[in-house]
Amino acid sequence: TNFDHGPMIREQAEWWSTKDVIIAAHGSGVMNSVFITPKTIVLQIYPPGWYWPTIEPLITQVGGIALDWYDPEYNPQSLKLSKQSKADKIKANQMNFTVPVKDIVERVMIATGRTDANFQQLVNLLGVPAMYNGAF
Repeated sequence: TNFDHGPMIREQAEWWSTKDVIIAAHGSGVMNSVFITPKTIVLQIYPPGWYWPTIEPLITQVGGIALDWYDPEYNPQSLKLSKQSKADKIKANQMNFTVPVKDIVERVMIATGRTDANFQQLVNLLGVPAMYNGAF
């Protein structure tokens, strides 16, 4: 859903409150997590070199399940603790990158407690290449 044209707060609340799983880029829009219902999974995607977990506490306070994806080449703890320059923030905001679908599916399946069979079924449904042989 595209909220770029400024929908009313009621529309945003309705949208967020009716979802079981929300996958979104990290940013101010994820503050709408205040409207989720308990057990809603909210997975934030962080750009490479950027990890600033500020919205996760909000998600858990309202009863949601907070998940993240970040580039595995970066250590999120060192990124979280380091001071990032304004130039780094601008670079992260303008970056194009690809998130492997299998990583997202795997995180959601683990959070929901699904079995390997269900995981493989979802991988097939989403069209992840057959060569995927990831495990939990």
